Amino acid sequence: MVPARRHSASDAATSAIERALSLNASCATALYMGAHIYAFRGNPVVATAHAERAPRLSPFDPLLYEAHLALALASLQAERYDEAGFSTLYFFNAMGAGAGGTC
Repeated sequence: MVPARRHSASDAATSAIERALSLNASCATALYMGAHIYAFRGNPVVATAHAERAPRLSPFDPLLYEAHLALALASLQAERYDEAGFSTLYFFNAMGAGAGGTC
């Protein structure tokens, strides 16, 4: 019963992100949150595309570290370990520079 519920929540999250992006394709927040969702759902290709686009749209976003974390997760799934390592470093650097972010 729990896996079905988890899958249902994942489907709802994916639908919400796709709806948000259909309304505003330039929403960096929807892109990096979508990148997380797709990474956790096991779709590193879409996760990478979303995570790489978000910083280009909003390079000074205080939550930009979320895009780097999602890119690290997607890179691990795709077995691109060097890229995952660099994304993790960018994550920690961006997190420390964000509003209230600490390591």
